[in-house]
Amino acid sequence: MIPPYPGPVDPDMEDDYDNYQAGDGHGGQDGDHEEKSEDNPPTPLRSDVPPADAKGGPVYAQMRPTVHPGSDVLPLSPQTDFKRLISDCAASLPEFVPWPDVRLDVQFVMRMDHGYEEALDILRQDCPAHQYFPKPWLLEMLVKMMYHGTLDDTLWTRHVPETFYKMAEVMLQGRLRSGMYPEEFPPLRNLAEEAAAEIEIVEVDGSRESDDSRDSDYEDKDKPSPSGKSVDGPSKAKSIDESSSSDSDTDEEQPSKPKRNPKRNRVQSSSDNSSEDELQSSSSSQRRSPRLSSQKEPRSPRSKFALQDKPDRPSSKKNPKKRSRTSQPKREGGKSPLAQKSYEDLNSRELAIIETPSGDIVSWRRRGTRFSPKKGGIEGQTPGFPNYAPQQPETKYLARRWPAVEDEYAALVEKEPWLEMFNNRVKVLYFHRREQLPPAVIRILDQHVGYMNDRLPAFWYILHWFMMKTKPEDDEKCDDLTIYERAQDLYRKRQALHDGVARTFEARIKRLIKAGMPKTMVWEPGFWLYPCKICCLYLVDESTKKVDGTRYTLADQIAMAELEDPGRTQWTTCTDDERLAHVPAKIVDKMLLPKHERVNNWVSTKFQ
Repeated sequence: MIPPYPGPVDPDMEDDYDNYQAGDGHGGQDGDHEEKSEDNPPTPLRSDVPPADAKGGPVYAQMRPTVHPGSDVLPLSPQTDFKRLISDCAASLPEFVPWPDVRLDVQFVMRMDHGYEEALDILRQDCPAHQYFPKPWLLEMLVKMMYHGTLDDTLWTRHVPETFYKMAEVMLQGRLRSGMYPEEFPPLRNLAEEAAAEIEIVEVDGSRESDDSRDSDYEDKDKPSPSGKSVDGPSKAKSIDESSSSDSDTDEEQPSKPKRNPKRNRVQSSSDNSSEDELQSSSSSQRRSPRLSSQKEPRSPRSKFALQDKPDRPSSKKNPKKRSRTSQPKREGGKSPLAQKSYEDLNSRELAIIETPSGDIVSWRRRGTRFSPKKGGIEGQTPGFPNYAPQQPETKYLARRWPAVEDEYAALVEKEPWLEMFNNRVKVLYFHRREQLPPAVIRILDQHVGYMNDRLPAFWYILHWFMMKTKPEDDEKCDDLTIYERAQDLYRKRQALHDGVARTFEARIKRLIKAGMPKTMVWEPGFWLYPCKICCLYLVDESTKKVDGTRYTLADQIAMAELEDPGRTQWTTCTDDERLAHVPAKIVDKMLLPKHERVNNWVSTKFQ
C-alpha cells in the first residue's frame, strides 16, 4: 500500500502531492434501511453484496453505525485550500512518526492548522469531524469502514449525514461487483506512543529474554504486535511485484539472507584505543481476495516489499509456510554486559566502547547508547543497510551530543556531500549485460539514474541520520529558545526531503517492474534503493577521544560509520566483496559478470 499524501494516492502516481483527486465508485443500488430509535438503537445495518466471483458468496458490509443521529454538518469542497502544506505537517510530527503512517482523517485535521496530538483529541470526541475532510475522501473512508465493519470504531461516523452514506453505498456496491475490495481503515492510534514502545521493546524473531516480563527489553513473542507499521522509508524489494514475470528463473528468485561473518558469534567490544578495523557492524492495493481477516496484522506501506531474509533458507513461492516463526528454533536473547548497566553508571571508558552483538543478544551499547535490532529483525530493513536503532529512551543521550557538532553539520550540508556520493557511484552493471537489455529497460535505467540525481539529498540524509536536539528536554530550563532554531530548520528540511521520496518509492519500483524491468535489477549496486528503515548514525560522547587525545570531528565519525557500513554511501567506496555481501548467493553465482565484461557495461549512458 502506498502512503496517503494527503489521501490514498494512486500507487502509480508520482505527481505533486499537494494536488490530488479522489477516485469515483461505480454504480449500484441503495439498500433498504431500518428506522432508528434513540431508545432502541438497532444493530448495525448490513447488506449482502455479490462479489465479482459468484463462487465466493455474498459479502456482508456494515452500512451504518449502530448509533447514527446524523447532523447538518457538511464536508469540505474538493477545491478547498488547506491552511498547512503537507511538508509542514510532516515536519511537525513527533520523532519516529512518518507522515505516510498517519491515518487519513488525522492528516486532514492537521492540515487545517492543528497539531498531531490535538488532531487525535478532536477525532476521539463524539461529535462531527467530517467538516475537516474533502467530500471525495470522506466517501473513501466510509467505504473502507463499511466494507470491514468498523464504523462503530470511529465516533465521528455517527454524525455524517445520511446522504453521504447513500453515496458511499453506491461506491462500495459498484467496487465489489467489479472485484475491487477496499483496504482496511486502520484504527485510531497514537503512533508516537507506539513508536516509542516499539523501539524500547527489543524484539528479535523467535527469541526470548529470560522470563521476567518486568524487564524493559522483554517481549512475549506469542503476543501479536499491536502494529505492523514501520517508521521509516520504503524497502528494497520483496520480489517486488508478484504479478511481474521474467524470462529467467533467476528473476523469480526470492532474496535470501546475506552470510554473516562467523567472527561475530559473541559480544565484542572496541574502543578508541583499538584499530578502526575493529569497528564491525552487527548485524495493498485495493484488488484482493474477499475478505481479509479482521485479525490480520496490518502491514506497513514501507515494509511489504522488504526483503525476506532467513538464514540458510531462501524464500520460496512453493513453500511460503517455511518462513513462519513456529518453524524456527528458539533462541535465548539477552542484554550485553554494558546494556545491563544504566547510562548514568557508565564511565568514560565504557562510553567509548562499541559492542558487537551475537545472534542471541538483543540489547547492546554503541558509544554508550543502547541499541537494539530494528523492529522485526533483519526482515524489517533492506539488506546491506544498518538494521539497528537506538532505543527510544536512549535517544535523548544522542540528542545531547548534537550541539557539539551542529556547526560542523550545517557546514557539511552546505557543501552538498551527496554530490560526491553520486559522482563516485557504481556506474556499471554487475548482473545484466546492457547490450542484451530491451530498449524499454534501457530507458528505465536512464530514468532511474535521473531520479537518483534529482533526489540526492534525500538519499544521503536517510543514510546519515543524526538525532538532533530541536527543543529542551522536559525537565530542562531554557530561557532562550532561539538556540534551537537552526536545528529545527535543518530537521524540517531533512524530514520534507525524506517524506518526498518515501511516499512514492515503493510504487515507483512496482511501476518499473510492470514496465518490463527485471526484478533482479534491484540487486545492482548502481541501481540505488531507498532503505526501508532510517539508518541512524550515532555520535560519540565528548569524553571519547582519539589515541592522540584530540576530539573526534563530525567528519571523522561519518568516515568511521561509512567504513563500518558501506551501504551508507550506496557502496561507492568499498570492495566488490563488501558490495555484494548482501546479494543472494544464487544470484551472484548465476549472474555475476566477469570483471572484464563489466567495463563499459553502463547502468546509464546519460549519466557517467
